[in-house]
Order: sequence, then structure tokens, then C-alpha cells
Amino acid sequence: MAKIGADPILNSPTAAREALEKDLVQGLRGRTHQRPHPLTLLVPIFGNPDSESPDLFLLRLQFSYYPDWPPGAQFVNPFTRQYDKTKDLIWLPRIEGNSRIQVHADYNNSMGQVICSSMTLEFYKVRHGGKESEVWTEKHTFAATINEIEMGLRPNDGYKGRMG
Repeated sequence: MAKIGADPILNSPTAAREALEKDLVQGLRGRTHQRPHPLTLLVPIFGNPDSESPDLFLLRLQFSYYPDWPPGAQFVNPFTRQYDKTKDLIWLPRIEGNSRIQVHADYNNSMGQVICSSMTLEFYKVRHGGKESEVWTEKHTFAATINEIEMGLRPNDGYKGRMG
């Protein structure tokens, strides 16, 4: 199970896929998505969702460590379905003043994009500090990852528009 300061442990592809399948319907709750690989989901989410023109973002979730660790999460270019830090800043949300989630285009100028939230795998991979009360546990599913990111995309929770 996830722990602050511990290295994430890769799950077997079969076990990870079984856990994802078990949580899929409830985790997505009818939202549109694509599944380009058995352990990958692409999920559209919106910044400033209650406005007349919300900002569309595409979130890629990767489940190789799931369910003991949260899914890997990255915003990607909706056309290429990849992230290139030199070209794709416009596809990242700018979140400021939120203590539970931040988005870094290139964490520490060397680690690539990181969504700093205890509900994402990268948070643990970069050994980000945090509160034990916010650590991923067996009660969480990837719905918690989506929910945490969506909360950060509300103006009253620090969303300031697109990064680029």
C-alpha cells in the first residue's frame, strides 16, 4: 500500500487489470473515455466547469501499480495523446494556492510533468512530502484521482486557466 517516502511497487499486469476492471464502472460513472491499452484510460475533464466556456483537458491514467498505488496521471495533448514539455504547455492547467494539488510542467526541471497530489503515482515517485491522512489507501479507487484533479480545476480551488 502507498506510503510517504517509499518507492512504488509495480503490480503484475493481470492483477492491475483485474483491479481496474473491478473499479471501472463506478470509477468512471458514465463519463466518456478511451482505452488505448488495457492499463490506460484517457478521460476528458474540464477546468472552470460551470462557466459558459470550460477549458477541456485530457487526462491519461496509467494503472501498472494499481490498486496498491494510485494510477499514474498526466495531462496530454488531445490531438497527439502525448505530452511534450516544449510544445504542450497549453494542455496543462495552472493551479495556484491549492495545498492538495499542483501541476508541474517539468518537476525540478528534469522529471517531466508531475501532478502533485497524493492521489497520483508520480507524487510518490518523486518522494513528495505530505500528510499521512492524505495518503492513498485500500479504500481509494481511481475515482479519487479524478475527483481530486477535478476539484483543483475549479476557480475557487486555485484554477487560473491554461498554463501556456
